[in-house]
Amino acid sequence: MNILITGGAGYIGSHLTHHLMNCNHSVTILDNFNNSLRPTLWGEKVISLDISSPHEMDYGFDVEFDAVIHLAAEKQACSHDIYDNILNTIHVYRYCVSHNIKLMINTSSAAVYGEGVTSIYEESGMVPTSIFHNKIPIDNYGWSKLGAESILNTACDSNNITNVINLRLFNVAGKSVVPSMNKMWQDMGVMSKWRECILNSEDIIVNDPPDDVNPAKTEMIRDYIHVEDVCKAYEKALSYAQLFVTDRGHAVTFNIGSGIPTSMSKLISVYEEVLGLKLDVSLEKCKRKEIIVSCADILHTKNDLKWGSLPDLKNIHQIVESSLI
Repeated sequence: MNILITGGAGYIGSHLTHHLMNCNHSVTILDNFNNSLRPTLWGEKVISLDISSPHEMDYGFDVEFDAVIHLAAEKQACSHDIYDNILNTIHVYRYCVSHNIKLMINTSSAAVYGEGVTSIYEESGMVPTSIFHNKIPIDNYGWSKLGAESILNTACDSNNITNVINLRLFNVAGKSVVPSMNKMWQDMGVMSKWRECILNSEDIIVNDPPDDVNPAKTEMIRDYIHVEDVCKAYEKALSYAQLFVTDRGHAVTFNIGSGIPTSMSKLISVYEEVLGLKLDVSLEKCKRKEIIVSCADILHTKNDLKWGSLPDLKNIHQIVESSLI
């Protein structure tokens, strides 16, 4: 397939580009390089372009695409991010429709669930979050992702050209060391921060949500998924689209996570096992609201995308080991 990846020079995008090219797809990277570096060329085409300009998108390419994977997004918690992320997603979707592209894979986030699962966890101990769960984002990034999904789903009902697959990514972490890459990309999450602390012989920092946010003192829980496994999920979505794509616009949504809850204390113990040493830990009060509990229900993903079976996913020890490289 001939695939366009917006935000293709970033952390996930660079790994995904390499993965899809190894699967014999032709890839074009589109990025404004505001938050990323130009990647080493593996044979892909790289275009410096801002998706906030629909005119640039309409005239920026000399090839026809079979699918567009939309990764580009602003992740800072600023008020304009809601506008930027939603509007830019609309621009990408309109480009797909106007150029008769049958498939758009939209990158969404577990941030759309926000506070929707914490209360249920505290009451019953049930963690996994299904795609049908309540969605109560706690920040602008989560609202922008939820808004973009809603607009795409509604738009698909009124056009007969482009189909949409929304992938809600949970905590993507780790990395693969690719010899041809001149930069070993790190995620921007807690594992990347802890790596720097460990390298500098500093205490690792664990966020401690304010009491008014977490009155039950529930330990923070996350669902970590290796970036290589995420790339395989996108590959599966492309394959699924061969059956899913219809002559009438349609939208589906999948959770992309391991389905395994990892507490902060568990994560610390894994680091200590991998490193063979005791870590010094400092609690730091969060400066902003934090999601307390986040873990994916991936049954729907396993059944339809044929992705997510535990033997096929890297476990938390492997994710931590790769993050320390």
